[in-house]
Amino acid sequence: MKITLHINAARGLDEMLCKHRILARQFPKGTMSWIKFSDADAMCDLLFEYCAGYEPKPIFGSIIVPACLFVATECQLDDSEWEEVMLFDVRASKLWRIPPSDDRLNSDLFWKQPLVDKGGWASICIPPTPVYRKEVNPKDIVALAEWNNEYVIGKNVQSVFAAEHLSGFHLGPVRGKGGNGINSSCFHLISDHYSSPCMREATAWNCRSPNSRKKAPDYLLKGLLCLPHNATQNMVTDFCHTSDPMAACHGPGWLASKRVVETVARYGLAGWSFAPVLMEGSRVYEEYRRRMKRIESLISLNRYNAFSTTRSKGIPAEKILKMTS
Repeated sequence: MKITLHINAARGLDEMLCKHRILARQFPKGTMSWIKFSDADAMCDLLFEYCAGYEPKPIFGSIIVPACLFVATECQLDDSEWEEVMLFDVRASKLWRIPPSDDRLNSDLFWKQPLVDKGGWASICIPPTPVYRKEVNPKDIVALAEWNNEYVIGKNVQSVFAAEHLSGFHLGPVRGKGGNGINSSCFHLISDHYSSPCMREATAWNCRSPNSRKKAPDYLLKGLLCLPHNATQNMVTDFCHTSDPMAACHGPGWLASKRVVETVARYGLAGWSFAPVLMEGSRVYEEYRRRMKRIESLISLNRYNAFSTTRSKGIPAEKILKMTS
């Protein structure tokens, strides 16, 4: 397993870093870029220990920015570790250009929905019928927004899912321009099935200050989604939602079986990649937890350090099959 830390120093901290003969080469004064380190790199320990005593100072007149190091994680499994993966976290493989008026309308409709308890560690928002005015390519799976994990699928995708007898989903309509009429080129992918609650301590990082319903939730995803060891016993379908809020705005995530990954690869369907879901008790889970706990202990050395969610990317279906065959 490879875990990469993407680290950004807050303004004001660069003056302190530039005085260190080693760290100054990594963080030139005035740089605003994210610097990458392996979690096993001794430079990580040096950086966090050196910054442990940092206290923010005024940088804009009398304004103090309460921040030190911002940290994001990126996790990649070795080929042999993929053999233990039985479930997959569905990710959008590209950013689609959603018409701004469609995005605003979807956001307005989304926030009007009540939060629903599906047995997870927090309630989720089940998105309503979406709006998308563009014609969808028959083989495309379109991610409607980064903030809600919702997808519309083209007609060929629908036919393939049906032909392969994939289970756990059904289709709904997609509204056209302005929320009027029906976009006949695509369908809204829906599931009424939900997974066991994820292991929150392993999956999400609590923010210090809880936020209101209208703002971002008071948690960030650490890296990979982790489920209890018996979760697969409760998942008897190829698709299901997470019972926990995995999207940025309280929306559920999507989980898929290996049959879904195989189908996407075999038919060349465009729009999805997949991240591994780690199961409690597996060797890869235990390795991941051990190393993430160490990363968290480094972050906790200064109260102004902040976890800045995950940068772990999805893997193309074709590549996953090569690694697991």
